[in-house]
Amino acid sequence: TSVESDTSPHTAQTVSGITYAAAALTKVTSKNVTGNTDNGVEIWRLIAPATGANTVEVTWTGEVDGSFAAAVSFTGVDQTTPENGSGVGETTPAGASCAASVTTSVANCFLLNVLHATNSATTLTKDANDTQLYNEATTGDHFNAVAYRSVTTATTYTSTWTASPDDVMAMAMVGIRPASGSSVSPSESVSPSASVSPSASVSPSASVSA
Repeated sequence: TSVESDTSPHTAQTVSGITYAAAALTKVTSKNVTGNTDNGVEIWRLIAPATGANTVEVTWTGEVDGSFAAAVSFTGVDQTTPENGSGVGETTPAGASCAASVTTSVANCFLLNVLHATNSATTLTKDANDTQLYNEATTGDHFNAVAYRSVTTATTYTSTWTASPDDVMAMAMVGIRPASGSSVSPSESVSPSASVSPSASVSPSASVSA
């Protein structure tokens, strides 16, 4: 299972943990906007998750004004070393596009990328080579998006999101390694959740079937 959490707190809180069916996930990569650490993206994962519909719960270190989480499960993933490269990118000050690159070392990987646009964007457009899983505004003027692609050759791949109008953006991308003789496939739907809460322990959640 791969989970992306995307924050927009006015105080620079961080994700203190994520669980799926009460099992703790491991953070793979993250990116905060330079000079604006209250806006960023993270990717977390769990090997061999429990099957069936369960809840992904994200816990913050303190109060946040807005948050977003999306969960998606995969089959055919290497159970020992599930990642095969990662990369991050940002656009600051505001610009029309944001890109991240991953260099894979094995064939037939699956590339997952997540994006957070912080201020003015009303439209986000995925890379032409990617398939979009999620793309929607959450709280106020914040936009969040998730996309993926399957690749056959071990090389460097770049995914680019474009924003209209220009915006400050953060992006993270990870390569998912296939098990021997397998190809990686995502579940057919992503389960996002967005919430706003004054609580000091904000825990947005999404249900996903593994």
